[in-house]
Amino acid sequence: MKTQLILATAFLSILITGCAKDPAEDDNQSRNSLMSFRVYARMLGDAQSDGTVLIQSDMSLLNPNEPYNIDISEKEGTSKHLEFFEVNGKQIDIVGSTDQTLNTSLYGTTLKYRLNGQPMRSMYIPNLINPTYRSAEVKPNTTITWNADPRNANGVAIWITYKPTIQYFSIMEANRQYIVEGIVVPDTGTYTLTAQDLSRFPDEAVVDLGVARAASDISSDAPSVVAFTTKSLTAVLNKKL
Repeated sequence: MKTQLILATAFLSILITGCAKDPAEDDNQSRNSLMSFRVYARMLGDAQSDGTVLIQSDMSLLNPNEPYNIDISEKEGTSKHLEFFEVNGKQIDIVGSTDQTLNTSLYGTTLKYRLNGQPMRSMYIPNLINPTYRSAEVKPNTTITWNADPRNANGVAIWITYKPTIQYFSIMEANRQYIVEGIVVPDTGTYTLTAQDLSRFPDEAVVDLGVARAASDISSDAPSVVAFTTKSLTAVLNKKL
């Protein structure tokens, strides 16, 4: 579906809220020279030009009629509108497409687009991510697996969010600060959480564990394209080995 919205999502706002620190100060640097988690989040949040299009799939919010929960938003305030095309040159009818059609046309493909007859641009959008969470408990040595995408050069973001307002009173009283910590790892399909990854979070807290991959084509003077796919789990943190 396509809606006329200011470019903002719960996923992006969570990442940006937790990424106020300068990237150079990030202790959880990404693996194998990928960008840091904070740079990854800012990559998705830097698109400001009117007409920018956000393609998002959050499979944490399942709907029987839209199993991939794909939504397309366009930042208001301009008459500039991007046209989208499949690799074979066929134009994509974003307004009239179903969730299943959008999955086939957008994710795991090289999307082509242009503005008002200008030269065509293109960007690879990674496959929809589908992580496997073995239990609703997060602890050191918890292994997360997902469907790897070898064409995704941006890596996979894994993050944990702590919200004090949903905790037991004793945990909230001792830990009143909103916390987001994350890393970016190669898109190999597996990652094992370490004690260091969990070090900032209070034991026995309720946390959100999220996994995402994304792509963006940012332009300072023209509409940009940002795409991501994410899925998260609400779990209880157990820091005991």
